[in-house]
Amino acid sequence: EMQKSEDITISKQFKESVIQPILKAHFRRDEFLGRITEIVYFLPFSHSELLHLVTKELSFWAKKV
Repeated sequence: EMQKSEDITISKQFKESVIQPILKAHFRRDEFLGRITEIVYFLPFSHSELLHLVTKELSFWAKKV
């Protein structure tokens, strides 16, 4: 079974200096930003995580054939 990745925290400074400008540039209006109640951050899979997912998916489809 795949090992769980260590917890990653995103700093308030990163949110304010990187994420907020991206959201403001995309939405352009503060009333839209005010409606966002939660942001889910996604990080790319590691090589081992990707390998595990591909192996699992191929195994699933091999059983169906």
